[in-house]
Amino acid sequence: MTKSLLIWYILKYTNRALMERSVTILLLFLIARTGVGQPLEFDLNRPMKAQAKWDNVYIYKDPQKKITIGVLEGRQSVDILRWRPHLFFIEAKTGEFGYVNSEEIISYQDEFDSLIKYIEKKTRDIESGIAKKYAESLDSKFGKDISAKILKHEYWIGMTDEMAVYALGKPDKINSTVTATVRSEQWVYVSRDIYLYFKNGILESYQNSR
Repeated sequence: MTKSLLIWYILKYTNRALMERSVTILLLFLIARTGVGQPLEFDLNRPMKAQAKWDNVYIYKDPQKKITIGVLEGRQSVDILRWRPHLFFIEAKTGEFGYVNSEEIISYQDEFDSLIKYIEKKTRDIESGIAKKYAESLDSKFGKDISAKILKHEYWIGMTDEMAVYALGKPDKINSTVTATVRSEQWVYVSRDIYLYFKNGILESYQNSR
C-alpha cells in the first residue's frame, strides 16, 4: 500500500483526532528519513478558517510553548496560517499571532479536508526528494548502470552481497559453509522464493520460482 493510499484510508475511516495523529506520525517518519533536524513546519497554501474548541485556549509565542501571549475566549474565530506537528500557527481576530495546540482548535470540515490535501502534497514532495537522494547515492556508490538494476530490485550473476542487500533487502535466512579459502553462502528470501548462492561475497548462481 502506498503512503498516499494509506493516508486516504486513514482519512476516510477514522475520526479526526486519529487522522491528525496518523498524518503527524507519517510526516515525522518522512522527516527522519530526510535527515531534517527540526520538526517540519510549513505555510498553508491559504489561511484556513477555524475556531477555538472551548474557552481559555492559550496562544503561545513559540512552538516550545514557553511564553503565553494571549487567550482565545468563547469559541473565538481564527485563521490557521501554518501547520506543525500538534500545533497550528494562527492569527486571532483580536490581532494576536502565535501557536495553539491543534487539538484545541475546530476547523470546518471542508477546510480540514483542504489542509489534509495540502499535507498529502507535502508528503509526496518529501517522498520524491527522498527517492531522488537515494538514487543519487546509489549512482555515486555503484555507478548508474548498476544503480538502475538495484532500483528495479534485480539480481544477477557477479553482483556482490552488498548490492543484493540494496536490491532485495536482508535475506530471511543465511546458510553458510566455510573452508580455509572459501566462504559459501545461501541467501534465502522466503516470501519471494528466491535463493542466492554467493562465493566469497560474489553471486555465482541463483534459484527462483519464475
